[in-house]
Amino acid sequence: MKSEFRLIKQQFNVIQKEFNCFGNDGLPRYDYRKEVVNGEVFRYKGLELGVYRTIHQSDSRRKYDYVLVDVFTGIALSTAGRKITLLSEVTDSSEIVEKIKYLRKRSEKK
Repeated sequence: MKSEFRLIKQQFNVIQKEFNCFGNDGLPRYDYRKEVVNGEVFRYKGLELGVYRTIHQSDSRRKYDYVLVDVFTGIALSTAGRKITLLSEVTDSSEIVEKIKYLRKRSEKK
């Protein structure tokens, strides 16, 4: 089986949410910060995407999650327990590509 992607190890920026406080309405408030992570970068249909591993927070059955990121904006697009799941999600649906185009248009307006 021939791989469709060429994964290259690289560092890239991601935008992380950090808890700040609870607001007057009782909802949590977050600050956003840039963080440099080690991961793997690949190109798909002219877009540069990255995959990196982060600690799984929800339960103790799984230690890590893999996160799919648009390298240009640093925004996380999807999360999965296995890297192959993320890569197949990119090729199987055009939803990821449409989401990236929407996020890039939105970031250009700001």
